[in-house]
Amino acid sequence: MKFIVSAAALVVIAAGIKATSALLIPLVLAGFLAIITFPLVRWLQEHRVHRLAAVLITMLAVLGALLGPGLLVATAIRQFAQAAPEYETRLRQLVLASGGWLRDRNIDATHLSTILDPSLIFGFVVTTLSGVLTLLSIVFLVVLVSAFLLMESADVADRRSEALPGRAREMIAAVGRQMQVWLWVKTLISLATGAAAGLWVGLMGIEFALLWGLVAFLLNYIPNFGSLIAALPPALLALIQDGPLSAAVVALGYVVINVVFGSVLEPYFMGRQIGLSPVVVLLSVIVWGWLWGPIGMLLAVPITMSVKFGLESSSESRWLGRLLGGNTG
Repeated sequence: MKFIVSAAALVVIAAGIKATSALLIPLVLAGFLAIITFPLVRWLQEHRVHRLAAVLITMLAVLGALLGPGLLVATAIRQFAQAAPEYETRLRQLVLASGGWLRDRNIDATHLSTILDPSLIFGFVVTTLSGVLTLLSIVFLVVLVSAFLLMESADVADRRSEALPGRAREMIAAVGRQMQVWLWVKTLISLATGAAAGLWVGLMGIEFALLWGLVAFLLNYIPNFGSLIAALPPALLALIQDGPLSAAVVALGYVVINVVFGSVLEPYFMGRQIGLSPVVVLLSVIVWGWLWGPIGMLLAVPITMSVKFGLESSSESRWLGRLLGGNTG
């Protein structure tokens, strides 16, 4: 009976999260932005900058870093959406030509047009880019909420010190530090991945290189198959523009970039101390993608890690938090 009640509660909570996504998504993004920028605010305060001025300087720096590239990317997304029907037509012609080439060699190509349906492929790409556009459209709200969270951070720390015992305070502080490390390392690695991908696509002469660099940056937060999704649109455009060889070279470049940054540098700087089980990661991406769409997929791992840290902060639920973790050896 307890299991049934717990399962029913989870269903109700999931329905509430899905129904209030327009409210919760900016709040969650603001929370993670506050976690990332808090060390900078604290550093400014330690150098005798007033808290209000430190928060304003930090938020202005964030806006400056986001607005310029964001406006360029928003323009590129709209241009790509306008050009998508033309790309879809050209891809359909390529699929039909490939089917005819296979039939001439007595190879069954009956299901080729179904598997490589251009409308489905470009529909998926445009939907994903719409999620990116949604992120850019709420940047002011996210920064504003983050500013208020940072303004309250010192008072919250004081109240936490008064209300919680010493061990609980230390554990919560450790959780906060671990989340900051993960978000900072992941963000820097994602920036490097996006810059390398955009530069590679630009050198290959593929259109909308800046857009594909930003997509690679954002989708790098999605483990396992985020890089695969990021490589699909530029490889597809390379196929349409220059043929199969160009598409293969673009895809190979993405493989090299993700091996270097994702499989070598990221584990080196981040380590395995805050890892999640691969099964948990996959399930979290699926669940949060269903709840919040592309934005949910981007936030799936940080949210799940926050839940894991929260579970590990209590002696009663620590076993469940460790169950979410992967092999630390």
